[in-house]
Amino acid sequence: LTVTLDKGYGFNSTQEPLIKKIIDVKDGFYEGDIKLPTLEPGGYNLEIKHDDTLISSMFVKVYNYTKPSYKIDITKDKKAIFPGQEVNFGIKSSFFEGTGVANLKVDYFIDDYFSGIKNGSGTTDTKGNINVKYTPELKNKAQGEQQVRLNIRATLPESGEINQSDYVRVFSNDINVNLSGEIKDKKGSITANINKITLDRLNNGSAKDDSDYLGDPVNNKTISGTIYKNTWVQKEDGDYYDFINKVTRKRYRYDLVKDAVKAISMTSSADGKALYSFDVEESNGSYYTAELNCADESGREMNFEIYLSQHYDFRNYPADDNYILDGGKDSYSIGENIELALKKGNSQLPDGSYLFIKAQNGIRNYSTSNKPLYSDIFNKNDMPDTSIKAVY
Repeated sequence: LTVTLDKGYGFNSTQEPLIKKIIDVKDGFYEGDIKLPTLEPGGYNLEIKHDDTLISSMFVKVYNYTKPSYKIDITKDKKAIFPGQEVNFGIKSSFFEGTGVANLKVDYFIDDYFSGIKNGSGTTDTKGNINVKYTPELKNKAQGEQQVRLNIRATLPESGEINQSDYVRVFSNDINVNLSGEIKDKKGSITANINKITLDRLNNGSAKDDSDYLGDPVNNKTISGTIYKNTWVQKEDGDYYDFINKVTRKRYRYDLVKDAVKAISMTSSADGKALYSFDVEESNGSYYTAELNCADESGREMNFEIYLSQHYDFRNYPADDNYILDGGKDSYSIGENIELALKKGNSQLPDGSYLFIKAQNGIRNYSTSNKPLYSDIFNKNDMPDTSIKAVY
C-alpha cells in the first residue's frame, strides 16, 4: 500500500505529495507510521491506496500551538476505593521551570455517580499546592464499578484558562459475582463464581492489569432468583395496503410475555463456585432468562439478569410480511451446522429458484437451489463474521 500526505483535501491533486511511503500488508492487516515534516497551519489529506484504488483517507488539521505559561498536575493517594473510603487528590500548579504558582484560585467539580456533581474552590499555597479530599457515599442501588471524577479549572488573566482532570475507581460491592448460563440438550445450567474484591494491588501498583482485583473465593454465599420463559406473542394490529401486490394485509405487533418457570436457590462452596441445573421444555421462538440476587459481605443488595439461551427481541420477528432468513444465531462454533430458511413473514417460501451468497469483504462463494433452505458448516475462514444473502 502507498501512504501519501497532500496539502488541502487531496481530491484530483496534480502536485507531488508532501510525504509518500510504502507499507506492507500481512494477513490482510496493515500498520505503520510516518514522520511529519514541519507543516504550515491548514488542512492536509492523508490517503492510503493500492495502486489507484483508495483504501482509506483522513483529513488532518494543523494548528499553531501556543504553550501555556503554567500547568496543573493531579496526583491521588488511591486509585480504587470502596464507598465510605476517602481519596485525597493533590493539585500542583507550576510554571514550566518548576516554580509553583502561588495564590492561584482553583475551581473544582466532582462528578460523583452516587451523588451527582459537587463543586468547590480554593487557593494554592506558596508552593502552588492544594488538596481536595472526597468520600463517596452509596446513596442508591448502584452496584459494580463506578467512577468519581475530579475536574480542575484555573484562570490567570494573562494566560487564560487551564483545565485538568483525574478519577478514582469506586467499587460499590466488596465481592465479585460472575454468572453464566446455558441450555443444551433440554438441560439448563447456571454457574456462579464468587470472589472477594481486594484493592491492594490496584493501589500499590503491583496489579497485572486493571482487572486484577479478585481475592479469595467466597464460601457459603446464597444466590436466589427466578427463571423466566420469554416469548414474543403476535397480535393483530389493524391492516395496511400493499401497493406492490395491490392487496390489503394484516398488520401485527409483538408483545413480550414473561412467564416464571421456577424459583431457584444455590449456595457457593469453599472454592466460591455454585451450580444450579434444571430441565427445560423445548420451545421454538422463546428464550430463557434468570433474574438473580444476593447480598455482598457488607449487606449491600446485588441484582443480576442473565440470558440462558439466544435472546430474541421484536426485531427477530417479521413485521408486515417482510422477507427474512430465519434460523440464524448470534454466534457459531467451528464445525457447527448453519441451517437457514427463507421466509415471508412467518411462512416458509415454496419451492422455486433461489440464489444464496456468502460474503466476507466481498463475495466468497454462492450456491443455487430449488428450495428456500441454506445449509453449511461454520469454519475458521468464516471468522470473525460472515454474511449470507438470499435472492428469490
